[in-house]
Amino acid sequence: MLQEDLEPMHLYQSFQASEYSVADIRSPFEPSTPSGAQKLSGGNLPDKLKNNLLRPKEPLELYPLDSLKMVGIFNKNEQFWALLKDATGLIHRVSIGNYVGQNFGKVENITEKTIEIVEWVSEAEGKWNERTIVINLIN
Repeated sequence: MLQEDLEPMHLYQSFQASEYSVADIRSPFEPSTPSGAQKLSGGNLPDKLKNNLLRPKEPLELYPLDSLKMVGIFNKNEQFWALLKDATGLIHRVSIGNYVGQNFGKVENITEKTIEIVEWVSEAEGKWNERTIVINLIN
């Protein structure tokens, strides 16, 4: 191949460096904001939830309540424990006072056939309401 047959080399423009700042966005290594709990720093958040933000999250708070199945129950030292299966098939033991679901759900009662969870849901205009969810034991 002769030098005359070669195409001239393309000259690229030098690039202009710019600053990239991610300080104002969530780290990909932290859990995302729970659904129904957008803008949690707002002043209209109930006191119960403000205190709730400071505690470490429990494993079942990663899953929506409709993905959890009650698959068993046992009684130890006069205390009921429910067995909940998560979306991955892993079974977790919960008792009254444990947190579950993505809307600050807290286990309030466990019977032989149900688990009762009270959760907080963000409604229109930033208003927060409690609602009770019952998960039934599946056969």
